Amino acid sequence: ETAFPIVTQIDQMTQAYYPIAVLVLVALAVGNVLRARFFGQVTITYPNGRNVRVSRGTTVLEASRIGKIPHQSVCGGKGRCTTCRVRIVSQDSGLPAPNAHEIKAIERVGIDDDMRLACQLRPTGDLSVAPLLNPENSLEGVTSARALTGKEQETVILFVDVREFTKIAEHKLPFDVVYILNKYYAVCGEIIEANGGRLDKFIGDGIMAIFDATSEVEQNCRNAVLAASRISQQMKDLNAEMRMDFDEEMRFGMGIHVGETIVGMMGYGRTVSETAVGDNVNVAARLEELTKSYKCQLVISKFVAEKAKIDLKQFTDDLVKIRGRSEKLEILYLENASTLTV
Repeated sequence: ETAFPIVTQIDQMTQAYYPIAVLVLVALAVGNVLRARFFGQVTITYPNGRNVRVSRGTTVLEASRIGKIPHQSVCGGKGRCTTCRVRIVSQDSGLPAPNAHEIKAIERVGIDDDMRLACQLRPTGDLSVAPLLNPENSLEGVTSARALTGKEQETVILFVDVREFTKIAEHKLPFDVVYILNKYYAVCGEIIEANGGRLDKFIGDGIMAIFDATSEVEQNCRNAVLAASRISQQMKDLNAEMRMDFDEEMRFGMGIHVGETIVGMMGYGRTVSETAVGDNVNVAARLEELTKSYKCQLVISKFVAEKAKIDLKQFTDDLVKIRGRSEKLEILYLENASTLTV
């Protein structure tokens, strides 16, 4: 017997599986040859005469990736944007008709007849294309390649804004205004972060926060509503301090909405950061604005309340027309958010 039986076992296994591995490699090679012969290949020509030869059925965007040709695609090639669009310079045969994704893009933004989405176009013959957006220029000032991509996700958005802060600032020295704002930012920021949110941006005396700490949108909704309630509670203490030190009081409004948004790295140079954009972000901002009309601290969409599983009886409900939207939205509002039970 050998002194190292494990070596013998490995040698036997190698002898047994080596022929199988060879057969697999041969099959893959034959498959590639057959694919090229029976399914054919096409040549895609880019500006400056750069050619990429790919199997028929490959999208133009995939061809760009294969050929290491920079090609913009913010949505990641899902047909959810038009940043990958190309102009068809010439073609040897007819192009496939636009699919549902392309048709939707054409109807929404009005693409010219000689333009196609590179992520959806699968040419059946040779063609020449010219990408319309130059990613090499777009990369200037961008600190990460992630800035060129985005993802769709259901996001909970909170907006907070101080009422008539300009009037407060009018009668204060500039550094006093800075002090007041920073105190307000600290109150809101600490509570938002403590409840699973992240500060997205400060807009004057307004704050936008995103709640996406968990993969469960229901919990994110609860976190946002809880943060709003606690902000209201802490603002009482801040206002007591404000009255004592500055003879002023800050009134504020908050709006919360949930829905599909595009989340990605956006900005320029050192200002690049992850943020959310889309119609539902605008809705959250509109709900915050409605607190002025309702003279209340908090307005949320009914979607948020239902997902957060909170008692709707705490609120007053209404059906409102949101600027920029055709359909009305069910909302809930509360005069004093500090009384909210989550």
